[in-house]
Amino acid sequence: ASPYLFPFVLEYSLVAVATMASRFADMNVQVTRDILETVRKALRQAYKKGEDLFESPQVDSTGGFKKAHQGTFMGMIVMSGVIVSIVLFHFWEEKPETAYRADMTFQVCDLLINLILFIGTIVGVIQLYPLGYDLSRENSIDHYLLISSAIGLIVLELFSLSGSFIAREMGGEFADNPAIILNITSGLLAIAQCVFQTMFIADGLQRVAANDEQREKMPGRS
Repeated sequence: ASPYLFPFVLEYSLVAVATMASRFADMNVQVTRDILETVRKALRQAYKKGEDLFESPQVDSTGGFKKAHQGTFMGMIVMSGVIVSIVLFHFWEEKPETAYRADMTFQVCDLLINLILFIGTIVGVIQLYPLGYDLSRENSIDHYLLISSAIGLIVLELFSLSGSFIAREMGGEFADNPAIILNITSGLLAIAQCVFQTMFIADGLQRVAANDEQREKMPGRS
């Protein structure tokens, strides 16, 4: 299972670095003797009155997965389909006579995932459009991570496209190979989807509920 679980190590490291960077960027308060003395006095007074200054705040009942079940359910369906395609790929790859099926399974699955992501981004843009826009929200760390990861994906797809175009130029059995045509189609769609989705997420980070109705409906939550 190591080859399949290894990406989670990268994902965890990325989240950890992003969290530390964002916390570090928010640490703009200089702690002085006056601040420490004020905190000490507040703690002494609270201790004498029997108060607890470190009591955990009440969790908002509107948080969690409220109104996000549709997106979670659809994500589980897509993940199940990916797992099935992985099993079929390794089953067919072991035999030379079915290796072509394995390649086609990978290409079709890759194309479908990019298509689903592209359609999902369009639906998300439509649902988030009515929300308000707050330019004062600080999301520079998230924007840097978005741009850097998008550049990496685009470069990866460009290399894949280059190999496919070179194979077609060689002619012979590669000229009209459906797997190569699918790879080119999926690569172009992946680049378009990556750019569109990056813009969508960057825009969504600045979106806020403009009224009570939007806070209740939570458009785009799924």
